[in-house]
Amino acid sequence: MPDPISSSSSPPSYDPYADDVGQVSRADAPNSSQSPPPATSSSPPEPPATSSAAVPRLVSSVPPPVSVLPPPAPSAPASSANNNAQRTTERTEIAPYASYGKTASGDSVYAGVALYKGRDAKSGLEVEVLSGSVQVGAQNELQIGFQRAGGAQGALAGSVETFTARANLGIYNDDGSKGLNVGVSATAVGFEATVGGPNSVSYGVSAGVGLGGSVGLRDVDGDGKKELCFRASFLAASVGACGESPL
Repeated sequence: MPDPISSSSSPPSYDPYADDVGQVSRADAPNSSQSPPPATSSSPPEPPATSSAAVPRLVSSVPPPVSVLPPPAPSAPASSANNNAQRTTERTEIAPYASYGKTASGDSVYAGVALYKGRDAKSGLEVEVLSGSVQVGAQNELQIGFQRAGGAQGALAGSVETFTARANLGIYNDDGSKGLNVGVSATAVGFEATVGGPNSVSYGVSAGVGLGGSVGLRDVDGDGKKELCFRASFLAASVGACGESPL
């Protein structure tokens, strides 16, 4: 005789998860020839590395050979001018001008402007047009002018100026000598000519007034023999000369 069902025994509880597992376990197993589904990931796969971007970076990191590099820009030669006349001579082109600073000797300061100023390298023509300059120090100058022009051909040099005014006092003379100069002048139109080289004479005439002079030593031909130079102006005329020492 079977045992009676006890009233204390409780029916089995229902587990939906276990039932689902059971259903899966009862399902047909997947075909071994089928590939499993691809695994998913929260981050996108990295793109394959390409050589198209790496090659330019590699090439640009390699310095070019020395022969490919551009040549360095030539530096401007240091100025050797100590007054306004010398600043005009050392410029190798006739062009608008504005400059300021120290002179080559470092004992004066200057400032100047001009519509055109400089020397033509081919013809040797020197020009100042609508110019003004001031210099203070070992060489003191104050000058304005409508036009100055000059040049040289062989042993002959000449200049012409119109509507100029100038005052000067210092040690650096217009003829390139070093000594002493002092003067003041106002010219409507003037001409001056110089003949010679280290040994030279000059003469000038002008429609204007002036008073001044200069004296100094120079070595224009670089032979180690000094030339003694002087210049004097009075009213409308000027004279000058340079002579090389025989020693």
